[in-house]
Amino acid sequence: MTAKEKTEVVDDGNMLIVCIIFEGDHSNHYYGFVLKMKVVPKGEGSLVKYTIQYEEGNEHGPDPQQFMNMITMCFDKLDAHLVAEAAARPN
Repeated sequence: MTAKEKTEVVDDGNMLIVCIIFEGDHSNHYYGFVLKMKVVPKGEGSLVKYTIQYEEGNEHGPDPQQFMNMITMCFDKLDAHLVAEAAARPN
């Protein structure tokens, strides 16, 4: 699958990143996807809340699950990278 991504918001104060996914394989059936990643401090660490919004272009399009699986895979890789980075930092 191919797509273009544009980072719309990087808000360090609110620990929020918003990306727009446009063009590419999904554009025949969906107007687009908006990905939001917000970091929420919790105890000694943090949680990351991922939100995925999409708008169907027509009611006969395929189930968006295939796109959600791809996006989830990207988030899983990001999570693993951040955990590995945190573990490698000296205390």
